[in-house]
Amino acid sequence: MFGEQVKRRIGLLVLTALMLAWGATACGGAVSPTAEPSATPRSAGKLDTGLEGSLSIQGVVRDSSGDVASGVHVAVTAYEGGVYWELGGSGDRLLGDWELYTDETGSYSFDHLTKVADGHYQVWFNGGPEDGPMVENSGYYIINEASGDVHLLSDGEPRPDFRYSRDGSDDIYSLDVTVHPVTGSALVAVIDYEDADGAVKNYFSKPLGPDHRIEINRAPGPAHPGYTIGDHFTSDGSEGYVGDLAGGTYELLFQFVRSDGVATTHTSPAFEIDPGEAKRFEYTIPLNP
Repeated sequence: MFGEQVKRRIGLLVLTALMLAWGATACGGAVSPTAEPSATPRSAGKLDTGLEGSLSIQGVVRDSSGDVASGVHVAVTAYEGGVYWELGGSGDRLLGDWELYTDETGSYSFDHLTKVADGHYQVWFNGGPEDGPMVENSGYYIINEASGDVHLLSDGEPRPDFRYSRDGSDDIYSLDVTVHPVTGSALVAVIDYEDADGAVKNYFSKPLGPDHRIEINRAPGPAHPGYTIGDHFTSDGSEGYVGDLAGGTYELLFQFVRSDGVATTHTSPAFEIDPGEAKRFEYTIPLNP
């Protein structure tokens, strides 16, 4: 998949291109912006990015019951460049990042963004509602192809929660999402992988090979599209842990370089986590998936 083409667009549910930063007792910080407790939201409903562009990213946030969700933290980051996994890090140019909270109608709007060819925009929902349960972190990538095609990063299938429209000379990216209250669910991941040297190795062991990444995603289903939750695993060097989940159907995404230098991307089978459950998931990544 990678080989001579180091830069290549990642497919279904590969929604982040940041490396895990492994410490003495933990691997990886959260890849997404997270809400900080605040009695006074920085901005509610609408925010002018100050870029003086013609693009708005906007939408309505609802909870899993279908009611509008106010006070949810929303963060947008804009990049010039596509979404890639590039060995050694991404070379995309940051245009800026902004944050607000949804208003009483569950609405949000980031206005006057710059629309660039071959650009992408990360949209993250987390924290809040401020007077209710915390919601599961969820992230989406909006891709603006150099060809002019605009879509969410997926397998090329239309997404019912995303629309691209124009209002005169202005571009509007509408992303309506459902957020899920955190129920105390958690994941303990026990992961091995078959390496090219014939050995079966622990994915969390140290020292790791270059560009090891692991990411947890909510798997898409008939009732809801999928999204990324992040790479905020902690580890003792033998297994990984992630909490603050809502429960549901999940997948793990792995990106790593084998001992023979081959860069590998692999997605685990989907698995269920019940509300409030601490799920133990054991999986071995095959050499030739």
